[in-house]
Amino acid sequence: MTFPTIHINLVSAQLSANLIPTLSDPCIEGVVLVTGDDKMVNSERRLIDIYKRKGVEILGITFQCGHTSYYPKIKNSANRLLDILLTKYPEHRIILNATGGTKMMSQAFCDAFRHSDNVEVIYLDTASGWIVYPYQPERSCQVESVIDIETYLLAHNFRMTGGSINDADTLQLIVDRRHHTEFLAKTLTNAQTIMAAVNWFANSALNNQAVPLTAKINDYLYSKQLLFIEQLEKRGVLTRDGRKVTFINEDAARYLCGGWMEELAYLAAVDAGADFVGINVEGKWLKAGSINSTNSKNELDLLIVHNNQMMLVECKTQRFRYKEKDNLSEQDKMKAQKGKEISNKLDSLGKNVAGLYSKVIFVSAGDVSHTMADRMKAYNITCFEGKNIFKFKDYVESWMESTKPDAALPDV
Repeated sequence: MTFPTIHINLVSAQLSANLIPTLSDPCIEGVVLVTGDDKMVNSERRLIDIYKRKGVEILGITFQCGHTSYYPKIKNSANRLLDILLTKYPEHRIILNATGGTKMMSQAFCDAFRHSDNVEVIYLDTASGWIVYPYQPERSCQVESVIDIETYLLAHNFRMTGGSINDADTLQLIVDRRHHTEFLAKTLTNAQTIMAAVNWFANSALNNQAVPLTAKINDYLYSKQLLFIEQLEKRGVLTRDGRKVTFINEDAARYLCGGWMEELAYLAAVDAGADFVGINVEGKWLKAGSINSTNSKNELDLLIVHNNQMMLVECKTQRFRYKEKDNLSEQDKMKAQKGKEISNKLDSLGKNVAGLYSKVIFVSAGDVSHTMADRMKAYNITCFEGKNIFKFKDYVESWMESTKPDAALPDV
């Protein structure tokens, strides 16, 4: 016979440990959130927000045990909560998730709950991908994929507000123009000077804000540009009248100005079979101690979530390589500075958005400098540059394989 369940979440900064077992349970009827003190108020509010979005009822909102390290006080609070639950829900199974909270909270709640017939104690072993029953190891099971992109971001203090991730028409357009995307990738990674020129006139058209969007082909590598533009004209991306090019719409200009690189990476992730893939994800950071957002808007090029783990991908079509010498030209100084800014940005996003068991990737159609490559390596950012961008799909598949739960139960 299957009984409805109530989960006890010991709230801590890492919300995945609370969320994964709860959202994996098909018999879940409600959750009790337990905090030690007011320091976890931000995590608590985010959990409430996520569970409401997922249709999981919060029972009594929260239960504060008044301390995070004094065992007797925590144990008394645990006993009191257990008595309340057994009295109010005698036909339910009580699931104590001992993963969160402080070590002392986990120990005290385990000691209070473990001897009751209606209680099961679980622990999420994130590294192995198992939900472990320490007192009933035969019941331990592999975790399921239950965290989507929106949930993952909210758990890491970032509220998704929009973007192409849920736009069915845009996602279909990406699929429909795959052949254009693959043409651009193969052509421009082999002709990076042309890529720089194309970026320039596409960006010029966007900055002009005229209707229709037009730009003038500059003199730099004019004949080679012309051959490439003729190909784009045949593909319906733009039209040409002498040195003047006119884009069919704003989307076409943005696509040529670097959007194609994001779409190439998106298609690679979809082809690899990732659980959740989001492109051009827009969102805002949450204010400290609140579920309300800040005013500043952020856009993340590509997010992949598979088996509850995230890969964050930044895509660029600029050239970052330059002659690394003592006296840099102004143009090379700009490239060096831009490379530093991107590296620092991705390092910050990896720490604040992606989380502990995440991957941060930089995919650049243009080659990067040795300095930029070394900085990214130091930040544990994997870089695919130039012709190596075509290896990205294989990397995603390998990463997805690594996220699978271990085949055997870890030692308990």
